[in-house]
Amino acid sequence: MSASNDLDFRLYAWLSEQDERRAELRFSSYFKAAFPAICHHLRSLGQSNANAEDTAQQALIKLFKHLGTTRRVAAQEVRSATAGLKPIDTWGPMHARLVRAWLQQLTAFLDSAINFRITQESQENPESWKDFRNEINWQIDPLRRRAARFLGEVRTRVEPNLLSLLADSSAAAPSTAAESTPDAGGEGEELSADVGTASLTAELSRFVSMLLDYAHHRDSSQVNSALGHAGVCEFVSGTASVHQHLPPLAIPSNGLLYTIAKRQLIDTLRAKKHEEPITDIADASGGSVLDELELDIGGSQLAAADSPSAVSLPDQAEGEERDSEVERRYVAFVEFLRSPLTRAEGVLASAATHGRATAERARVASLQTKFERLVAVLGALREVPQPTEEEIARRLELTRNQVKYAIERIRDEFNHFFPDLAGYSEGRRKNQGGEG
Repeated sequence: MSASNDLDFRLYAWLSEQDERRAELRFSSYFKAAFPAICHHLRSLGQSNANAEDTAQQALIKLFKHLGTTRRVAAQEVRSATAGLKPIDTWGPMHARLVRAWLQQLTAFLDSAINFRITQESQENPESWKDFRNEINWQIDPLRRRAARFLGEVRTRVEPNLLSLLADSSAAAPSTAAESTPDAGGEGEELSADVGTASLTAELSRFVSMLLDYAHHRDSSQVNSALGHAGVCEFVSGTASVHQHLPPLAIPSNGLLYTIAKRQLIDTLRAKKHEEPITDIADASGGSVLDELELDIGGSQLAAADSPSAVSLPDQAEGEERDSEVERRYVAFVEFLRSPLTRAEGVLASAATHGRATAERARVASLQTKFERLVAVLGALREVPQPTEEEIARRLELTRNQVKYAIERIRDEFNHFFPDLAGYSEGRRKNQGGEG
């Protein structure tokens, strides 16, 4: 068994172990094999033995915290939320069928993600288990989109009553409202005016916070009666928890360790020069580019990073300046892709102060959906090897025309912001058989 295959075997043996004591032993086994491999890689980048060992140890500790703690907590949260979730009784059979189907998919995904492991025999055909790992990870985005749709449905039905309740409680009993909702003096009016000033994801997050804050310290029957729907708070709480905790459940590759080690090393070098550590580039979903890379969602973001030669350290002066410039251009690139939505949000914010702004709100929702589609396709285009349009469409549950339009938009703007990389990107697509 090769060293890379041995690390794969040890990594998934650790992650799939449910007993805490045995899991620690599994990680100890992984640590013993991974530590010299990372040290060797860091020494190949010109680091001294002492620096390589220190960086490797810190990287493994961070890996343990992310996978051994954060991921297990996320699994517990999703399992607990799934067990307590049930359809809202008064919302009809279609709602009930969709919720039950989603819960079944969640349960199947959770079992597959947490129990994923490989046998020594399966190492003879690594592409097979890697494809299976990718198929599991690809379920995360559709499951989260379904959660967001459920939350959006609740918001549509409940928010008018909720805003009225917040406004009434603020006007009738300011002291009581202040105890139930932070800074509640006059908050009902303020919330109704500001609710459309952020992206749809932020709107849903704000709505969830408002609803759960309102229900806090109130009797459930009182809340159900006031909102006009029974079980809404429990449904929203569980669905929001699932949406939040699904991403850490992605099955990683060993490339995650190399990425952590590389970032740890660059941070250390910059700290010695009294510079700030690398700042992650925020993406549309509130995560970061480095977070996406580490989680290996889609399975191929870090596939090449299992090989030490795939991760290179730039020269300290010229390389850092180049990285900073690329980061700035990438931020501008994403912001430009989002500019139609940003402008529409500004129009909505202005219109909301004078009335319901129904048309403006609908336009923001439409543009938010298009922007999320762009970001999802952009993530797929960054994979190695690059998937075909048909594969992207299938995975993201889009039509091929939607994918083609998104790719054309991304390519046009990419060529503008990264003219020095445009030729390379086009050549890479042709070499991989990607469609134009």
